[in-house]
Amino acid sequence: MKIEPNQQNKMFAPLWKMSDDLRGGTVAMRAAAEQYLPPNPHESAEGYSRRLRRATLTNFYSKAADRVVGKLLTRAPAPTDKVPARMIEFAGNVTGTGDDLAAFSRDLCTQGVDYGVAHILVDRERIEAETLADEQAAIPYWKLIHPSKLLDWDTQIVDGIEVYNFAVIQFDVTERDDFETKKKCQYWVYEPNRLRIYEEMEGSDEPELIEDVDTGFDYVPLVSAQFRGVGFAGGRPLLEDLAHLNVEHWVSNSEQQNITHAVRAPALTLTRTTESGESESEFKQIVTGPNQLTVLDAGDTLAFLEHSGKGVGAGRTELEALEQHIATSSLNLTMGRRPGNATATARALDDVESSLDLRPLSRELKQALEAALRIAGDMLGTALPQDDAQVDVFEDFASLALADSEMRDLLELNAIGALTRASLLREAKRRNLLPDDLDVIEELSLAEIENPVAGGQSVFDEENNP
Repeated sequence: MKIEPNQQNKMFAPLWKMSDDLRGGTVAMRAAAEQYLPPNPHESAEGYSRRLRRATLTNFYSKAADRVVGKLLTRAPAPTDKVPARMIEFAGNVTGTGDDLAAFSRDLCTQGVDYGVAHILVDRERIEAETLADEQAAIPYWKLIHPSKLLDWDTQIVDGIEVYNFAVIQFDVTERDDFETKKKCQYWVYEPNRLRIYEEMEGSDEPELIEDVDTGFDYVPLVSAQFRGVGFAGGRPLLEDLAHLNVEHWVSNSEQQNITHAVRAPALTLTRTTESGESESEFKQIVTGPNQLTVLDAGDTLAFLEHSGKGVGAGRTELEALEQHIATSSLNLTMGRRPGNATATARALDDVESSLDLRPLSRELKQALEAALRIAGDMLGTALPQDDAQVDVFEDFASLALADSEMRDLLELNAIGALTRASLLREAKRRNLLPDDLDVIEELSLAEIENPVAGGQSVFDEENNP
């Protein structure tokens, strides 16, 4: 039996890798080399290598993706008061390694944005259990599964809900033997009431069954959150278009750096009259510098040949246009803007409309967390309510967008001198953008020390009682 990814996994793997490489920054993009930065025609291997080593990534994608995650987690997810005390305690350490529900949710949302889908595997410690009480003493834990590691799956409809009834997950296990580490590849095959673990062995083309476990549950303990799902377990990066634009910027910026490097120094040219029988290959190399003397024959001309710079300017203009396009695209999910001088009401409506795109993601997060919490409750022998009030997540993106729009108007009033900075800080506090315990007078004093007002005017001159 040879275990391989199914066709849907293979289809989306390059997109998931693009998200991973952009997240990995300059180092990961350089390592990917020709996958994203193709060599130019007739470019030597050494020339390409130098160009690749000079290339740096401006990571628009990561910043935009983190902004979306931050919006989704404006308020950290938390269990409601309907959840039993034992499960509230579990929510304080859902991974078994110290991550609580809020920290796990950030990682889950990051995967959902990067890959369009995020998978939660609920497992528990394996102990020798003689009774049901012994089984329930085994502590469950959650583990995020990279979508590329979910190699195959199948589903069924149970009570009107589609759930997994088969899943193959690849795990790369590291074992230490004294001062040596060995990496092993395992395949966990889940079915209702059953888990089989296969491991690749040296000298064998087929993995060997090393464990066959009766899970005791008539379902597969795997939950998926689909932020931009395709099918049941596939997904495309939520910001796929922005990711492609960031790769385009990586290539364009490399080209711009290359041409700038080439034309930065002028080329030295020599015009001379050669005697009969003398070839250009016999010309001596000319070395220039402050301590060098160049001797020319009669009639020779030595000059510098400089580039006009028009090509560099055109490249710079194209790069700036691309950066502006990226900046606009990166705000689509979190900010909405009409062209021109829109009214405050129009801008607020734009923000509300664009923020609605986040509500389905918030619902996916809620459903996935609640489903995983119910599975953990089954493993602990603690029943959870079947309603949708187990985990509280932030969904009021409309009011958040309106507050952002109002703050932009207040900032504009402050910029034209129609609103004092003290009033601006008070309004920011009222909209929960600043801590409630912030002292406005003290904050203005510190701001004046760090950035004194031009002309020596104190910030306290703005109003009689700041």
